[in-house]
Amino acid sequence: MLDSLPRSEVFDWVEQNSISLTTMLLNTLSDYPFAERADPTHWSDIAICNVNDPDAPVHSKQPRFDKLKKMAEAMARRCGTCRCTNS
Repeated sequence: MLDSLPRSEVFDWVEQNSISLTTMLLNTLSDYPFAERADPTHWSDIAICNVNDPDAPVHSKQPRFDKLKKMAEAMARRCGTCRCTNS
């Protein structure tokens, strides 16, 4: 990933690298499937967005609730397959 960074030009570190690196680290630590690696970032964006922003991933509370409900369902399914313990 770092080898692909632009040289001698301005670029958006956060958008191109920081989000991806943080997501990969958190997914690895939580044993989250690589194929679904974009989900936690998407859910985070939905949870914290300003629904009045034209670029927001959702534009009202109900779609936000619906997508975060899907997140909760995905996490509940994962709970049965993860290596964590409840104690």
